Amino acid sequence: MAIYKTLNMAATTGYTVSLVPAGSNDSVNAPTELQITSTVACWIKALPFSVLNVLVPSAPVATPAPGVGVVADWYHMAAGQTIVLGIKRGSKSVDIMKINLEYFQFVQVWNEAGAGELKVVAV
Repeated sequence: MAIYKTLNMAATTGYTVSLVPAGSNDSVNAPTELQITSTVACWIKALPFSVLNVLVPSAPVATPAPGVGVVADWYHMAAGQTIVLGIKRGSKSVDIMKINLEYFQFVQVWNEAGAGELKVVAV
């Protein structure tokens, strides 16, 4: 079952999008693939599913953009970009290669500038 989320973002603001309720112990409903599209430049970070996540993580309060020579564990999306994270359950590559699937629970977002939308399709 797919999960559809649309976030209407304000400029220079952080958000946490919940894909599976905090405190859930039902990994069967946790998505293994995310397709994320942003209409504006933003930073995103997908967080894994865990039964230990009893609270929704705090939204970022400042840009996660790294300084010169520094690495950040966030992905920078350009305006209009779409990315796909993970592997869809039931795909042939998962069955053939016996890949351990990663389950996603939250997506953290920092909108750089300008109002826009972030669209998430999770399966």
